[in-house]
This record gives sequence, C-alpha cells and structure tokens, in this order.
Amino acid sequence: MVHPMHHARGGHQASLLEGGTVLITGGCSRFCDIIINTAELYNSSTENWIVAESMHVKRVVHTASVLRNGNVLVTGGIYTADDDHTNTIELYNSSKSMVKIMQN
Repeated sequence: MVHPMHHARGGHQASLLEGGTVLITGGCSRFCDIIINTAELYNSSTENWIVAESMHVKRVVHTASVLRNGNVLVTGGIYTADDDHTNTIELYNSSKSMVKIMQN
C-alpha cells in the first residue's frame, strides 16, 4: 500500500528521477489560499514518502524539468494567493537532496 504524502497539495509538479524516485515540488492547499514551498520524494521501492529540503520560494503552477545530470530545474509559477508571478529559479540537486536558489 502506498502511503500518503506528508502535505496535501494541488497545482504541484512531479518529476521522475533516476531509479524510479519521484520529486514533488510546491503546490497549494485545497482552495489554493495557501501556497507552499515544501518538497517530497517518493521512493517507489519502499512506497514511502520522504520530506525533502523545502524550496526557498513558495510556488504553484510552476515548471520542474529534469536535466541530463539528474538535477531538477524549478522555474516560475505563482507565489501568492493574489496570483503574483515569480521569475525565480531553483535547482534541486538529486545527489545531495538539496535546493539551491539561482540568481537572475
């Protein structure tokens, strides 16, 4: 049986990493009145969720692209309940399970 995520969310991104692990980034609460910056990893072999390092910026309806080196580039999205957009970029390092904010 697959266990539930630690944080309920919608409008998030799911990125398939090497080995079948899935990275979930951002999203919002049920009515999208709260935008979140948390991230979770799903381990397909254990069917468990692990809380990953949170992103520096809250975001929903953003993009998350897996790069050739296995890292995930998280870009843009909405960061407030008033639909304010962000141009920030963060890089999830899959080998170190950490997030780094990229400067414009």
